[in-house]
Amino acid sequence: MRFLFFSILVFYVGLLYSQTTLDDYNHFTPERQHVLSKMGEFFDETIRKNFPAETDTLSYYNFIMCVITSEGFDRVILNIDRNRLKEINQMLFEDHIYFFFYAKLIYTVRRRGEPPPIEPITDIMDTIPTIRSSGTYPSTFGYYPILNFDGYIKVVPDDNPAIKRIKEDFVAAGDISLTMVMSALIINLREVSHPAVKELCAFVFWRYLCICAGVDLLERKPYCEPCYIL
Repeated sequence: MRFLFFSILVFYVGLLYSQTTLDDYNHFTPERQHVLSKMGEFFDETIRKNFPAETDTLSYYNFIMCVITSEGFDRVILNIDRNRLKEINQMLFEDHIYFFFYAKLIYTVRRRGEPPPIEPITDIMDTIPTIRSSGTYPSTFGYYPILNFDGYIKVVPDDNPAIKRIKEDFVAAGDISLTMVMSALIINLREVSHPAVKELCAFVFWRYLCICAGVDLLERKPYCEPCYIL
């Protein structure tokens, strides 16, 4: 009887430790740093190729000004190396890496005039970063990423002026936007040569790159999947 009780106890403790918790997605690991480095390199190369200039600072400046003068990201489509993007996404889309950067979006559509539905907290809310949102119309959330608020953006060191400014704006606004990041970059343009700044840019703009390449970052799959060409 004692042996049976001990076996059940060992099994239960093992089950508890095998379950994923939110704490698993709020710190760097070597794999996450490796993927982030690849994202930073890819983003930098993409901007440099689409906006060629003598220096990276000029390329980034031309990119930002192009978006501003075009009145939005939806009018600026970048040429993307889809094969390299796919290679990086294959690593990024692993749960233990993806949810360090981004959160799962649960969006509920309701009819006009109806109050927001009262829904029970599901198990998924306890195991991975999740954001709930609701409205009268489906929302694509534009080019904005859905962040894990306690993940990368919180733990990235802010000893760089550009990163420090972005994190301060993030805390003040309670959210992050592409416009916020572009403003911080314009003010601290010389800092874009720092690898950590390029990595932060890649993290924030990654959904934009994915959209340009036909990939849905939120669903972690191509927009046309499944699709059939007759």
